[in-house]
Amino acid sequence: MVYQAFLDPQALAAWMAPDTMQLYVHTFDPRQGGQFRISLWYPQPLAAGRGKTSGDTDTYYDNVPSGIRPQDNEAGTRSSLNMLAALVE
Repeated sequence: MVYQAFLDPQALAAWMAPDTMQLYVHTFDPRQGGQFRISLWYPQPLAAGRGKTSGDTDTYYDNVPSGIRPQDNEAGTRSSLNMLAALVE
């Protein structure tokens, strides 16, 4: 079940976004050498201006966008892993 949570774009969208954001999968090819492109956005109007790619969005193309502090990325990763654990339990 954990393996499937990493391979299914819908499952990925369900657990990967930090709890204050939503995730959209643009491109997802989980094969070796494949590509992915996802966007995370803040759905709350008060969060506008927090995005690093645009006003309310962070878009990932294989790497963390510049402007995201390492500690923020770490906190988001912890949040995502907690949601993954809840999904597969």
